Amino acid sequence: MTQTDMTAQRGVWCIHPITLWIVPSATTDRQAAGLRQQMRAAFPAQAR
Repeated sequence: MTQTDMTAQRGVWCIHPITLWIVPSATTDRQAAGLRQQMRAAFPAQAR
Protein backbone atom coordinates (compact mmCIF):
# COMPACT_ATOMS: atom_id res chain seq x y z
CA MET A 1 0.00 0.00 0.00
CA THR A 2 1.38 3.40 -0.94
CA GLN A 3 1.43 6.52 1.22
CA THR A 4 -1.13 8.07 -1.16
CA ASP A 5 -3.53 5.19 -0.46
CA MET A 6 -3.06 5.61 3.28
CA THR A 7 -3.79 9.35 3.08
CA ALA A 8 -6.85 8.77 0.93
CA GLN A 9 -8.19 6.17 3.33
CA ARG A 10 -7.63 8.46 6.33
CA GLY A 11 -9.69 11.09 4.55
CA VAL A 12 -12.43 8.52 3.92
CA TRP A 13 -12.41 7.45 7.59
CA CYS A 14 -13.10 11.03 8.66
CA ILE A 15 -16.26 10.98 6.53
CA HIS A 16 -17.18 7.30 6.82
CA PRO A 17 -16.25 5.76 10.21
CA ILE A 18 -17.74 2.45 9.05
CA THR A 19 -14.69 1.98 6.81
CA LEU A 20 -12.60 1.61 9.98
CA TRP A 21 -13.75 -1.99 10.16
CA ILE A 22 -14.42 -2.61 6.46
CA VAL A 23 -10.95 -1.65 5.20
CA PRO A 24 -8.92 -3.67 7.76
CA SER A 25 -11.03 -6.72 6.89
CA ALA A 26 -9.96 -6.40 3.25
CA THR A 27 -6.84 -8.54 3.48
CA THR A 28 -5.85 -8.45 -0.20
CA ASP A 29 -4.99 -5.55 -2.48
CA ARG A 30 -7.71 -6.73 -4.85
CA GLN A 31 -10.36 -6.52 -2.11
CA ALA A 32 -9.09 -3.12 -0.96
CA ALA A 33 -9.13 -1.84 -4.55
CA GLY A 34 -12.70 -3.08 -4.93
CA LEU A 35 -13.73 -1.25 -1.75
CA ARG A 36 -12.08 1.98 -2.92
CA GLN A 37 -13.87 1.63 -6.25
CA GLN A 38 -17.21 1.18 -4.49
CA MET A 39 -16.53 4.20 -2.26
CA ARG A 40 -15.64 6.36 -5.26
CA ALA A 41 -18.97 5.37 -6.80
CA ALA A 42 -20.84 6.13 -3.56
CA PHE A 43 -19.30 9.50 -2.67
CA PRO A 44 -20.54 11.46 -5.74
CA ALA A 45 -24.09 10.38 -4.87
CA GLN A 46 -23.62 11.51 -1.26
CA ALA A 47 -22.12 14.85 -2.29
CA ARG A 48 -25.26 15.89 -4.16
